This record gives sequence, C-alpha cells and structure tokens, in this order.
Amino acid sequence: MPSTKKGITCNCNLNEGVEKISEHNHYLRFKQTDLILRDVLAVDRTILANERTFLAYMRTALSLFVTGVSFTKFLGNFPYKILGWLFAALGIFTFVIDIRRYCKTYRRISLLNRIK
Repeated sequence: MPSTKKGITCNCNLNEGVEKISEHNHYLRFKQTDLILRDVLAVDRTILANERTFLAYMRTALSLFVTGVSFTKFLGNFPYKILGWLFAALGIFTFVIDIRRYCKTYRRISLLNRIK
C-alpha cells in the first residue's frame, strides 16, 4: 500500500530491510519516553530535508531529460542527436536514482516516526 506524507507518494515496502535499517538507526536504542522535543524536531527536519532533496533530484532529472529531447529535436547534426540521447538517458537514470534514494530514506524516517 502506498504511503503518503505531505503530498508525496512512495510505493515503498516499509517492512523491507527493517533489520538492516535498525542496526544503523541510533534512535532505536532510546525508549519513547527518553526522546525530548529536540529529537522529535530533528526527525521533522529530516523529513523536510528528504523532501527538498527529492525535489532537487527531480528538477535535475527533468532538466537533463528536456535538454536531451531538445538536442535530438532541434539540432539536426548526428553528434548532437547522440549527445541528446545520452542526456535523455542520464535524466531517466537520475530519476530512478532519485526514487530509490527517497524510498530508502523514507523507510528510515518512518522507523523514527514509529518511536514518536
């Protein structure tokens, strides 16, 4: 089931790799009563930073893809068409990396939110 947080949808499996994430998560050693406001606000800042990073990767991927399509469409020379296809492929690759990083970080943050 897709998880949503502040308008962004992630089709991540939250239970996938929980053990691996748990061993690197330093908040899990504290009990819920041990967390203070500073810790809760740090989790919220991490959520916002993850969303900013997601949008920056999306902007970069879209720019690369549009540049590639523009090269192939408007420049008729063969080397520019190859360069355009490379830019378009790099844009798609950046988009895939963006989704993977966002989902990985989202799973880690969701574990922190379960503590709160």
